[in-house]
Amino acid sequence: MKLDCNKHEISRTKESQNIQECCTNCLEVLFFKQIPGYRIIHHYTFSDYPEYISIYNNVIESEKNCKLCGKPLYEFMSTDFKLCSDCYRISSGGIESILTKELIPIFYLPWWDDCYGCRVCNLNLKLTSDCQKYCSNCYIFYIGCRYCLTTNVIFGLIDQSQCKKCRRVTLIDSTNLSSGNSDLDKLIHNLRFDIKNLKIDEFADKIKNLGNYFKPDEIISFIYQNLRKLEIIMEWIPYYQFTNVKKIAEGGFSNIYRAIWLDGPQNLIAGDHNESRNKNETVILKRFKNSQDISKDFLNELKSIQSCYKINHHIIQPYAVTKDPDLESYMLVMQYASRGDLHSYLQNDFTNITWNKQKLYILWQISEGYLYFEFIIFIIVNL
Repeated sequence: MKLDCNKHEISRTKESQNIQECCTNCLEVLFFKQIPGYRIIHHYTFSDYPEYISIYNNVIESEKNCKLCGKPLYEFMSTDFKLCSDCYRISSGGIESILTKELIPIFYLPWWDDCYGCRVCNLNLKLTSDCQKYCSNCYIFYIGCRYCLTTNVIFGLIDQSQCKKCRRVTLIDSTNLSSGNSDLDKLIHNLRFDIKNLKIDEFADKIKNLGNYFKPDEIISFIYQNLRKLEIIMEWIPYYQFTNVKKIAEGGFSNIYRAIWLDGPQNLIAGDHNESRNKNETVILKRFKNSQDISKDFLNELKSIQSCYKINHHIIQPYAVTKDPDLESYMLVMQYASRGDLHSYLQNDFTNITWNKQKLYILWQISEGYLYFEFIIFIIVNL
């Protein structure tokens, strides 16, 4: 709030803890201490810059010592946001996932996370309430406590979160992220990132040696330093998301359908927080025969397809997995090739394709894609 009021002769030192005794006309919140991303300058135009500088300097001067314990935070004028390491405790822990039954890492941060973009893949976070948001690509959840202005960062799917400070429990709705099959959920979850890259033990050591204060930005950078990657990962999508499903081909092991995906696949553009989905996208649904039960071979095929596309993009992109509730069979959601398969393309355009560039380039793409696919299959089968 403003540090003083000349009009009503009310200063910060005279203000009571009872809000009714404050000057309600001049009470103006400049920023909340536990929201690092907030900046006072957002509320000032260029012409107001001198006033902004004066207020900002007064705030920094006011906050040079911790208001809870009096410990010094700033030895000189600085715009770096700092918190007292004794009064704002950081910790980490784990809880069993409701899907994979594995231990899910949780970071308990003593500030409110106001970021709306995923720090791993750069996509927009999905808001499920005023206090909950998550990345549908990375399965990272941010659960805030509105009473304590703290945030629990959860790297996986759990059904509830508890504030470290006030012990309030918040329920987490992750219904649409679960296939109902623990083996498939485990595969989809583990495709996202290796939990070992979080370096929990190193994080615990860093917290023990923070000193008098810490900078939230540095803590965030340490958590995500080994997770940053700009890629779309296979996900689980409920079947009701697909309309106009039409069968277009049949093979020995699967049937092929064309459909409209209402929300559409994730849209990743490096360097910016963008619209997360390409809505009403035409996609291919590949229904595996006898896929009512998830088999090891089925899981290996999903893993190999995702791994091949990650290494080399000369194959059709896998988007997601879904399940037809009527036939109870699983389906792979894939990129739609608008010009048809290779056989149809060559039949229609063979005479127009030059040997020195296009035909040789197509052969190179096929051979490279096949080479990677066989290599990945060999690795997965022999694990």
